[in-house]
Amino acid sequence: MSDRAPSDAGVGGAENHQLRKGAVLLGSAAVLFPVKDALIKAGAGEVSAIAATGIYFFAQTLLIVTVSKLARRGKSDRGPGLYAVGWGQLSGILGRSLALVTSVALFFAAVQAAPIALCVVLFTTNALFLVLLAPWLLNEPLTACKLMCVACGFAGVGLVMAPSGQETVDWRLGLALASAFSFALYLVATKRLAHDIQASTLMLSDGLLGSLAAAVVLALGDLLAPGNAVITLATVPTAAGITLAMLAGAVGTLSSMLVIKAMRLAPASVIAPLGYLEIVSAAAIGAFIFRDPLTFAAVAGAALIVMSCWVASSSTKREPPVQKQDP
Repeated sequence: MSDRAPSDAGVGGAENHQLRKGAVLLGSAAVLFPVKDALIKAGAGEVSAIAATGIYFFAQTLLIVTVSKLARRGKSDRGPGLYAVGWGQLSGILGRSLALVTSVALFFAAVQAAPIALCVVLFTTNALFLVLLAPWLLNEPLTACKLMCVACGFAGVGLVMAPSGQETVDWRLGLALASAFSFALYLVATKRLAHDIQASTLMLSDGLLGSLAAAVVLALGDLLAPGNAVITLATVPTAAGITLAMLAGAVGTLSSMLVIKAMRLAPASVIAPLGYLEIVSAAAIGAFIFRDPLTFAAVAGAALIVMSCWVASSSTKREPPVQKQDP
């Protein structure tokens, strides 16, 4: 028994080291994500939300291709390539990427027009939308506890979108809410594809489709709605705007890579709460850089949303997996 003790201690020490490393990586990603949003907000007036989306995903494409080539250099057993996708998987991949691109474009439009911290808080409601979508798209049960969490969460949404406590609603924040719904669709699609396709391939698909979709929207916008500042090139991106969007793409891609690495090192259920550092980071950036005001009602609504998302997520983990019955 004494002969095995050092080995067991070594295994436990290695697991704890991986857990700490995963926590650090996820916490770093959570802090960095609002930096990407701050760069887009700083570019308001220099580059439109749609143009920023295209530049953002173009930067992501360049980074993914470069990192993938560097990672595969010198390896004898290279495994599946970056472009290893079957024709049967193509529609699912494109649908997933389209949902992400839509989410990013809506969120960029939101942060350029509204306080960054409130946009980030509303974006976390993607967890609540996922709860509502799961019974139909993932065959997961919708319990009374989850419905109560969703109701409480959307009560918090009302407080955030009308932060003055009056009846008027800041509908600019509705863009962030729509972004959260689109991101929930993206999460569903990712859950279906993640086991069959490597992460770098999925991120490359996001980058390519995002760049192309933004270019198409801008081209059609010039034809169908000339002069519109959002969906056309009526406001030609400046060098500063392009630089900010490229930097945002680099930061966003790096953050996503950190999340992927963190999830490989540590159980998601253990380190997931660190993701809420994103809200703290966004609040600090909004307050100290953009001087965004925060009212008590908005803070209370944010707390209600976060608590509802956390409880809904926790209740999902406690439930046993659904057993499919033979027909």
